Amino acid sequence: MRNDLSVKKGIKTLADLARYARGGGAVKLAGSEEFVSLPETLPAFEKAYGFHLKKGQLLVLSGDNTAQTEKAAADGTDGVNFAMA
Repeated sequence: MRNDLSVKKGIKTLADLARYARGGGAVKLAGSEEFVSLPETLPAFEKAYGFHLKKGQLLVLSGDNTAQTEKAAADGTDGVNFAMA
């Protein structure tokens, strides 16, 4: 995630991120198709931490390029503020 948001919202751990998302915090995540759809990745994380991102909260990029997802978060592409890393 972007450092400015981390500092401002006090998000340091995955549990903090989940709490932020459950509380209605603005979350838009960039991730690969595989990351957002395979049961052992984002869906497993959502289940374990008790939150769910809606389709509009995801920017799904083709391929499995973490540099691309991280750049989307760094640049704020389409409102992205979190990324698969």
